[in-house]
Amino acid sequence: MANTNRFRKGHRTLLSIAKGTTTGAVEIGDLLTLASGEVTTMDTTTNNMIFYGVAESASPANSTERVLVSVPNADAQYDYPLDTETAMLIGENLQYYAAQGLKKSDTDSIAVCSGLTGTVSTTRVRFKVVTTDLGDTS
Repeated sequence: MANTNRFRKGHRTLLSIAKGTTTGAVEIGDLLTLASGEVTTMDTTTNNMIFYGVAESASPANSTERVLVSVPNADAQYDYPLDTETAMLIGENLQYYAAQGLKKSDTDSIAVCSGLTGTVSTTRVRFKVVTTDLGDTS
């Protein structure tokens, strides 16, 4: 993802979360999951139901640096790339696709379109709360 700040407007809820040494690099803007109290980058659509939040800080591979994570709330909005140029309307659901992008889908959706509509390759979204596990915030 190359450290791309995708936050656009609203208020973020930020938590500092542990990242294990076996986790690869985390870059700003990466979509994250939570496993055993530690964050890792999403890498498959099967991760949709354990989506945790958006990385707001970077951490190199094989490092235990904590990652600042923006967890979903009703106000924060982000711009994310789509899998292909797609006709989007406000309120349509999106799921994780690949390469840290999103795909229009009602199945296991993690986000809802909140702007940048029409036939677009990037759309504005609000992320949904999918997991209630707060992880290791100590």
